[in-house]
Amino acid sequence: MAEKIKVVVITSNQLRHRYYVNIISQSLDVCGIVTEEKSLATIQVSSSSAEDDEVINKHFKNRDEAEVKLLGQIDSFPNAPLLQMPFGKINTEEVIGWIKEKQPDYILLYGSGIIKDPILNYYENKIINLHLGLSPYYRGSGTNFWPLVFNEPECVGATIHLAVRKVDAGSILCQIRPDINKKDKTHEIGTKALMRGVEAIPIVLEKYKLGVLKPKNQDISQGKVYRLADFNASVVKKVIDNFSNGMIESYLLNRKIRDDRFPIIELI
Repeated sequence: MAEKIKVVVITSNQLRHRYYVNIISQSLDVCGIVTEEKSLATIQVSSSSAEDDEVINKHFKNRDEAEVKLLGQIDSFPNAPLLQMPFGKINTEEVIGWIKEKQPDYILLYGSGIIKDPILNYYENKIINLHLGLSPYYRGSGTNFWPLVFNEPECVGATIHLAVRKVDAGSILCQIRPDINKKDKTHEIGTKALMRGVEAIPIVLEKYKLGVLKPKNQDISQGKVYRLADFNASVVKKVIDNFSNGMIESYLLNRKIRDDRFPIIELI
C-alpha cells in the first residue's frame, strides 16, 4: 500500500472546518492541525433596524441548521497534534516553526485567515487552498452567496488552487459544482459545494504530487469581488425572492447551457 501523503491543515474551528479535517484524514496523513479562533468582529454584520437583524440572524441560523443536517454533528478534530492560535496570529514564527517540525509534504488551507510569508515562501507551490466559490467569477467574501443574489447558481461551487500572495489568485488545480436539486435552498447548495470540494482534495493532491495534474492560471481581471461590508439584509431578501421566483427550477431546465457560460477546470 502506498504511503499516505503527509499534510498539515490550517483552518478554523467551526463545524465545517472539523468536517473538512475529519474527511480528508481518512485518506491523508494529517500530521498537524493549526486552528485559528475566529474573532466575533469578523462575522458581525451591521444593520439599520430590528427587522434587518431578524433577517440576518435567520440567515445564519438556517446556515447552521443546514450544515448539521448535511455534515452531521462533529464535535472534535481527528486525533492529531493540534495548535490553537488566536485570530490574527496565523503567520507568526511560532506557527511556521511548529509546522516545520511536522515535516509535511503539503499544507492544506480551508477557512483560515490570509496566509503570508514566511509560510508562503517556505512552502511555495505546496500550499493548497479550498476556496468556496468558482474563482475568478466570484471572489472575496460570501462567494457562494453572491451568485444567488445575481441569479447565477451556475457560479456556486468550490475551487482548489495553489495559495499565493494575492488572495484567491493562485493557479487552479480543479473546480467542482454541487449536485443541486429543486428543493435546495441557499445553505443546502453551499454545503453541498463544500462536501464535493472536500471529497476531491485527496484525489487532487495525489494527482498533483504525481505531476499529472498541472495548475492552470486564472484571469482575475474578470469576475466580481465582494467583501463582508457588502452583505446586508437587503441582499438576503433578494436571494429569498430569487428562490421564490423559480431561480433553481429555471437553472436546472437549462443547466448545461448555463454552466457552459462559466467554464470551470474539472477534475479528470
